[in-house]
Amino acid sequence: MRIKAPTMVFGCLMLIALADSGGVKPVVVSETASTVRPLVQNVGPSASRRVKPKPDLTARHVVKTVHQRSIPNEYWLFVSKRRRLAMLLKGRIPIGRMKCSVGSGKKGQPSWTVEGWRRVTESKAFPTWMPSRHIRQKLGLSRAGVIGPGSLHNALGTRWIQLAGTTQGLHGTNEPKNIGQVTYGCVAFTNRDIELIAARLAVGSRVYISP
Repeated sequence: MRIKAPTMVFGCLMLIALADSGGVKPVVVSETASTVRPLVQNVGPSASRRVKPKPDLTARHVVKTVHQRSIPNEYWLFVSKRRRLAMLLKGRIPIGRMKCSVGSGKKGQPSWTVEGWRRVTESKAFPTWMPSRHIRQKLGLSRAGVIGPGSLHNALGTRWIQLAGTTQGLHGTNEPKNIGQVTYGCVAFTNRDIELIAARLAVGSRVYISP
């Protein structure tokens, strides 16, 4: 796991006190340009820890991975941990693709990102963050407590989307240049991308996280 100085945060073994631009080009099919903002790729792994390129994420791969009968008719999100890419869809229609960061741990470890279907249970704009003791030690944060919206140390960025059955969720970032690398377990996006996702995923919407 790659950890930087205090402002490097992605993550998530946390107690949620509430609870830019990145990604790859969108695939716009049914929505107009006025409703789907372009996702311009301008971030990448650092030279000290480059991520080996993975095959691109396509709608065909998504449908093949997820049983067709289980695909929702409304907006939903597919996350590929291996590719560190996500796709926002409406039914089987792709809306956009974007880079993401996922946990680096092995199954059963706190930093392992959960897999399978999860429902959205809560969505918050400009969340506060209460990092666990473990994360505070990793980041060199001496004081416990809530880190408010807008703080350089707030790893959640501009949006927090809680997933059912876990302390993990989807969120923005305070380090957009590191999207595509690793987190403490959550799925992290650039703030622009998580805002696009949050605008379409309501409470009850579904997220599928693939190994």
